[in-house]
Amino acid sequence: MYVHRRIVEIGSAELDRLLAAPSTDAVILTRRRWATAQTGTSVAGWHVLESRTVGGVDVVLVGAVRR
Repeated sequence: MYVHRRIVEIGSAELDRLLAAPSTDAVILTRRRWATAQTGTSVAGWHVLESRTVGGVDVVLVGAVRR
């Protein structure tokens, strides 16, 4: 995956806060963690932009759709 955005590693509480509002940031996380995040909080404007399997683990890049 190649993105033209800042990417940072964050914990669960910060992830919940980040996903609760629209943002220009991008988040890379496992597909399982993304599924959990969607059930636990609002994901205001966040969508899967790209997905890959890396070392047998499904990983997604989520962010706002750029127009």
